[in-house]
Amino acid sequence: MGRKYKIGEKLEVEVKKIVPNGFGLAFAENLTVFVPLSVVGDRLQVRIDQLKGKTAFAEILEIVKPSEDRIKPKCEYFGRCGGCNFQQMPYEKQLEAKVGIIRDSLSRIGKIKFEDEISIIGSPKEFDYRARAQWHVDTRRKRIGYFQRSSHNVIDVENCPILAPELEETLFDLQKNIAYESFWEEIVKIEAASNLDEVSVFSDEILE
Repeated sequence: MGRKYKIGEKLEVEVKKIVPNGFGLAFAENLTVFVPLSVVGDRLQVRIDQLKGKTAFAEILEIVKPSEDRIKPKCEYFGRCGGCNFQQMPYEKQLEAKVGIIRDSLSRIGKIKFEDEISIIGSPKEFDYRARAQWHVDTRRKRIGYFQRSSHNVIDVENCPILAPELEETLFDLQKNIAYESFWEEIVKIEAASNLDEVSVFSDEILE
């Protein structure tokens, strides 16, 4: 029989690759470990938060030895905010990770062995490029922003480095002017998109 693990147990692992949902993939004895906010090559001390059979989801407790590709995120909310998974690595490494995720999905889910190059068109800008966003309104606490990672608590962000400027301006305008008292639901979802010239905002809860 292999080693038995339990919730809360601490492990030291090395991240081998990035897989769907931005998780770093690592291995321990008889266990596959998924670690958010990690980078390929990171040596980490992690704590098991979820455990199912031979699969665990773990949280970083300490970066024992950082990957050569690890950088300091620009966003002050990174790690708490659930809106981003990759700011801990340079933009070119983010693109590489996304190509790897597509290749992994084709192989593991689609059972397709695709060995040709997978091209990706990156943004000319490392930041200020995201043209679509999903925001959440906490109508009771009067907050608009993103869900905190692994929760439905809303973080009322004051800046978002990856948003296109016109979307960030729209977010701040909503934060200042939205009528929180007009909502019935406690948490409301807002979809926003930009084509550089115009911004479109939609929610089932907002009539205008």
